[in-house]
Amino acid sequence: MASLDNRAQSRGVRRVLWVTLVLNLAVSAGKVVVGHLSGSLAMIADGYHSLVDGSNNVIGLVVAAFAFAPPDRSHPYGHRKFETAATSLIGIALLSLAWEVASSALGRVKRPAAPAIGLLNWVVMAATIGVNLLVSWYEAREGRRLKSAFLQADATHTRADLYVSLGVVASFVAAQLSLAWADPLMALAIGGIIAWQALRILQGAFHVLTDRA
Repeated sequence: MASLDNRAQSRGVRRVLWVTLVLNLAVSAGKVVVGHLSGSLAMIADGYHSLVDGSNNVIGLVVAAFAFAPPDRSHPYGHRKFETAATSLIGIALLSLAWEVASSALGRVKRPAAPAIGLLNWVVMAATIGVNLLVSWYEAREGRRLKSAFLQADATHTRADLYVSLGVVASFVAAQLSLAWADPLMALAIGGIIAWQALRILQGAFHVLTDRA
């Protein structure tokens, strides 16, 4: 009976992660596209930052689908290293992304130009904040119901991302006040956040590979 319960829990967690992955990717794409159209580096960086949430969903899917599978002939020590492999690849990809964001921001500092903020920018950011609130509520509720610490932790992380989105909104206000320096500064800050999160992911993978107690 316990095995059936575990399978049901795994299915439930995967369903939540697929829903939130689709929402995170949609939000990310919207911010990146509109950010490019308006020339807002902060919005583009926040779009890439949303990929961090998507990467967390991917890690969760790997864990739910493979990492807790029992040992077999080809993997006599179990499958937990599937999680480590996924986290390592995602961490490296995020570090590369952070470098691209920071490089673009530093280039804009040398050639300051205020982005052309329009109605579409405000609509997309409002939708982003709404989706983040919805995702964090949904993950927290399902995390409690499914007794999933991963979902509850990811819900907390998503709520924290709201501060980044509010920072982007503040950069819009600054741009409309002709403060061209605010946009690359916010993009640089978001690049730093992405790099910090990537290093934390890689640190966790390193501890697993070195069997840290």
